[in-house]
Amino acid sequence: MSVSLAPLALALALAPAASDPAPASPAAPAPAYEGDVEADIDVILTDSSKAYLQARARLEAHPAAAAPALLARLQAVPAPGPSERRRLMGVLAQMRRPEDLELFAAELRRTVVNADRGTNVLEVADPWRNLLLEQGPAAAPAVQTLVGDTALPVEVRAQLLRDLVRLKPAAQTGQLVVLVGRGQDELERGLRRALVDRARKEASVRTAVVAATDAALDAALASPPDETEAARLPALLRFRARVAQGDEASVAQRLELAANDADARFGVRVAALRGLGLLDAPAAVAALQAIATAQLDPSRRDTQRGELLGWLAIDNLPEAEATRLSSELRLIESDAPRLAVLGYTYAPRDGAQTWLSAAMDNPWPQVRQAAFERVQAPCTADEVDVLATRGSATGEGGDTDRAAARASVAALGRCGGPVAMRRLKAILTDANGDMELRAEAARRLAKHGGPDGAKAVIS
Repeated sequence: MSVSLAPLALALALAPAASDPAPASPAAPAPAYEGDVEADIDVILTDSSKAYLQARARLEAHPAAAAPALLARLQAVPAPGPSERRRLMGVLAQMRRPEDLELFAAELRRTVVNADRGTNVLEVADPWRNLLLEQGPAAAPAVQTLVGDTALPVEVRAQLLRDLVRLKPAAQTGQLVVLVGRGQDELERGLRRALVDRARKEASVRTAVVAATDAALDAALASPPDETEAARLPALLRFRARVAQGDEASVAQRLELAANDADARFGVRVAALRGLGLLDAPAAVAALQAIATAQLDPSRRDTQRGELLGWLAIDNLPEAEATRLSSELRLIESDAPRLAVLGYTYAPRDGAQTWLSAAMDNPWPQVRQAAFERVQAPCTADEVDVLATRGSATGEGGDTDRAAARASVAALGRCGGPVAMRRLKAILTDANGDMELRAEAARRLAKHGGPDGAKAVIS
């Protein structure tokens, strides 16, 4: 589905009209053209020396006389070639005439639509994009029309949408929020990134974007809900978290309410949790902790909804807090593989990996893999023995899951030390071993084994 610009057109139509400008003073008559316009146009089409620069300067200094002649050359028969068209339009662009903007936009469209198959369409569009960008905010309507043109490839439209964000006056950037949560995913994601980037650099842009986003959130959360607006809620919540700066506490409160709303759509609650994870604020951390504790309470942990919400809440916490909470909730003992994986992912790194032996009895391979991936040096002799055995051939006690077995071999490399390196060499040279595991042992020896490990791999 292509991006619909109807909401944007409506926002633009409802924008307050600018006050009528004061009557302009009578303009002084333009100075006469010094030279021959047609001869100067011939020079800019055929020359690249000092004469070209002089001719171009004369043309740009006399738009009233030069522009009609340049346009006539563009429409001449036979038509000028691509290079000649770029030169002619380059001179027109320097004149900054609003009436030429549609010409530049039409040229971009024509060259991109007619580009040969396999051509880099972004490179084809670039000269004409740059001409439009040089015109500043006046080019925004022409660029907006191109963004909505479904005949153009999506990658060109995505680039033009980012250009539109750049061209918009700061006070009008909030109008683009009407597209958040609407239309084609690639275009909408690009829009959000461009708006966030500009909002972080310009305070006035952030003010406009935040106001528009808060208004959109209020409309989406209204009772009774407007289904069209409510469908935008997940995208709006994540976007609001990304543009938070200085108001994280209030944003965290809004997101926490959405995450705890039992009547909200599940996607909305998920988006709110992810939004909280984007905020660098104590209020967001406290909210995620409270939600995780509530959702992973024994009375709710056995429901799929509670399990998923609790899992997301912990996974969006800073590592130190996630480690503490997963330990308090004893997630490594959970029968739900998703929670057990989370428990091992954040298992304490306290130098005594006492949780490793318990993971070996877990029937879920992803849980065993998560436990192996958490292992760090220093490792005890018993831990090295367990890892070496699990990374060996299946008939020799190796893990039955290849991904888990590879993770065990990788962990053996991280353990380091002469004993672990000897066990890696044994896996590497085991002719009965799985080639995948032998290759992993070679990589780990090369990375962690120093000169002796490299020699073992070479031999």
